[in-house]
Amino acid sequence: MEEKSTFSLALKPGLIISGALVAYSLVLWATIPDMESQKYFGWVNYLIMAAGFYYYASLYRNEHKNTGFTFGDGFIFMLYMTIVISLVQAVYTYVLMTWLDPAMVQKLLDQATEEMYKKDLPEEQIEQSLKIVSFMFKPWFMSIISIFGNMIGGIILGLIMSLFTKKEAPVQFDN
Repeated sequence: MEEKSTFSLALKPGLIISGALVAYSLVLWATIPDMESQKYFGWVNYLIMAAGFYYYASLYRNEHKNTGFTFGDGFIFMLYMTIVISLVQAVYTYVLMTWLDPAMVQKLLDQATEEMYKKDLPEEQIEQSLKIVSFMFKPWFMSIISIFGNMIGGIILGLIMSLFTKKEAPVQFDN
């Protein structure tokens, strides 16, 4: 029987966790129209990822790593899941901002403008900043940013969860 690569084994769990994250995000988007209020529920994304990482890394450890599951084994498995999650989230971000809620870009720009006015910045500086910010709030750019954000969050969670999923190799005694 051919042994599967770690990435191929992490692909399905990464897609499942991504599906849970997208579903949660869609529920938030549909039920809480205020983007400022949605920010307070953002930590749940990390809870979903952490629970998924722990569950699937433990499953992977128990089914495929009988000889021991090091910190590095767990981290690599979770890193591969993070790559899948980041790519799916980037596509979701693009779809959300392009087709599901194209007004989101304008809402983000309005929030950024409001924040600048609250800081009593000069009008010229606000206009100049808005040119830069309007570029950054394009759906394709936000998708790229989401890849980096998810990778950073996934790497940190992967490092933490690897501590909980590692398992020492059984000791073999020779007579």
